[in-house]
Amino acid sequence: MTDSRAGAPTTIDVLGLTLFSAWPVALEPQLQNEEIRNCVINLYLIDTAFAQKTPQLFRAEWLRDMESKPKEIAAFLEENAERLQRNRVEVRLKPYAFFPGVHGFRTSDGHLMISFVHWAKQALDNPNQFYEIFLPPTPPPAPRPTATCSTTGCSGRRGRENPTRNSPRPLRACRAVAERKLQRCWAAPQARSICGRRRATGWRRLRAH
Repeated sequence: MTDSRAGAPTTIDVLGLTLFSAWPVALEPQLQNEEIRNCVINLYLIDTAFAQKTPQLFRAEWLRDMESKPKEIAAFLEENAERLQRNRVEVRLKPYAFFPGVHGFRTSDGHLMISFVHWAKQALDNPNQFYEIFLPPTPPPAPRPTATCSTTGCSGRRGRENPTRNSPRPLRACRAVAERKLQRCWAAPQARSICGRRRATGWRRLRAH
């Protein structure tokens, strides 16, 4: 189940039918063993008055469970009030009055487990079908670090555009700066012998980009 020990409490929504299996199998033992902490559990089940208006849809055992399960859950909450308070667990029982086409579990972390009711002739069949499980969406990967230009005298970064004077330049701006420096150097006759070597070194650096 869940064991959220810090931060905001985890919420578990249980959209049940009569809770004849969800409560005694999935929830009551976990609460009894204190394996659920810092959690709000919303238990939804079919309203007894609604079911009694359409008895042809529900089996006799369903009607019995609709009457007995709320009393059973209320008795458990009363007997274990101190334990639940210590573990910061709140259980809310919420009847609903509409046709129970879907039932299952949902958590505030994004887990979803659902199943659908089936017909058995003119009444609803016992919910023994498989559940569909949906996991929370995977978070997007962290952005990759931006590559840094290694041209001498430039602190530009590849792929960034920023027109300010002292801000990093994109790669093509780094190439243009280096080419202008080499052109000015080569145009000076008194420094051609020295700049020739610088020009060759500069072009090798540009090719490395």
